[in-house]
Amino acid sequence: AEGMSATHMCVNRNKRSLLIDFSKNGAQALLQRLVTKADVFIEDFHPGDLQRRFGISLQAARQGNASLIYAGMSSYGIVGPAVGESGAEELLQARSGLAAYSPSRDGSSPMTTPHQLAGKTAGLFMAIAVTAALCARCRGAGGQDIALNKLDCITMFNSPDTLMNDFWLKINPDPPAPGKLPRMFPLSSIYKLYDCKDVTQGFTFLAVSDKEFEAAAKALNKPEWLLKKEWKTLPGRIKDLEKCFNALVAAPKDFTRDELCARLQEAEIAHAKVLSPAEVMTCEQTLAMGAVHETSKPGIGAYRLWRAPAQFAKTPTSTVHRPAPLRGEGGEEALRVLGGLEETNIEGLIAEGVVVPAAAPALLQAPRAPRFSKRGSAISGSFCGPGLQPRHSATENHGWPAANAAGKVHDKEFTRQGSGVLQYAV
Repeated sequence: AEGMSATHMCVNRNKRSLLIDFSKNGAQALLQRLVTKADVFIEDFHPGDLQRRFGISLQAARQGNASLIYAGMSSYGIVGPAVGESGAEELLQARSGLAAYSPSRDGSSPMTTPHQLAGKTAGLFMAIAVTAALCARCRGAGGQDIALNKLDCITMFNSPDTLMNDFWLKINPDPPAPGKLPRMFPLSSIYKLYDCKDVTQGFTFLAVSDKEFEAAAKALNKPEWLLKKEWKTLPGRIKDLEKCFNALVAAPKDFTRDELCARLQEAEIAHAKVLSPAEVMTCEQTLAMGAVHETSKPGIGAYRLWRAPAQFAKTPTSTVHRPAPLRGEGGEEALRVLGGLEETNIEGLIAEGVVVPAAAPALLQAPRAPRFSKRGSAISGSFCGPGLQPRHSATENHGWPAANAAGKVHDKEFTRQGSGVLQYAV
């Protein structure tokens, strides 16, 4: 549907959208009012930009709301040569070591992972940090500021895998001296998809432990593997990793995928077919869990979403109690619920152009995804819209692209030139 996308419908479920035009008098005062009544304020601008570019003083807000949890997410923090540079996904994967650790399918060269891992891990760490701060507040710590950056988040999240050989300050090169810690082989050498007779990279299976390897040798009709003395134990297979792995890669090509799965199942070897996204939505496990929620939105039609993963025993979650909003949809309700404004005050803000109503001509080509928001009295937002010109013409869709005054689509870094719109999810 126009102005909506599948990603928007997924990540912005259960939110309201409030559009504030910061070219209008009273916009700063309105935001300050919302912040003083909020439990949590989250933003993802460069450090200090809210004050410098938009006149939003969190210090003033904290004076009226001492219990406020303020959380700021940047790309690289506030120090170092990368501060102020683009935080595009592929740049963060390159700088975090993840790209070098992720080989191409043939293992010949590094590559970026085709997922927004930096943004997703940053969102997870942000949620954990805010929850911890709220817990500390309940124990008397009061409000506090939280600073996170995406490079920290993606590097920390992947460090047990990507940096496993770089934690120790002293480590002998291979081959290690007796009694010294050897370098670990990368997990990418065993996390593989395998070809079979009828499907390329169509399944995967586990043959790591001695028991698994023995069962795999029998299931794949390779009894000669068990005759190799060096392959009888995991340390021996690691020492001869290249030859052992090549044998594991070649053996499945003698069978169709269904034949392989039947053999592996009989041998009680953990395995899985590579499912397409469409197959995931309808497979037996998905249906058994009841993980897919079907709903609809007027003007959009029927659609389906994956359920909220956390299942609470006493406070059940609702996958969709409010479909993702259109631009400005739910904003007036947010002003009543969070801002405590009367209907006449809201009508006045709309008349003055401070608040952009959902029914008015849209100032945005498409809303940009907030990095994180929370039901209740947490608010988050990002600036986009006419008058916000890009420092970098990044057209990759790392959020929703914003349309500038010339009608071109851009995203990422913006500088203030004229009027702008602040969109909030509440």
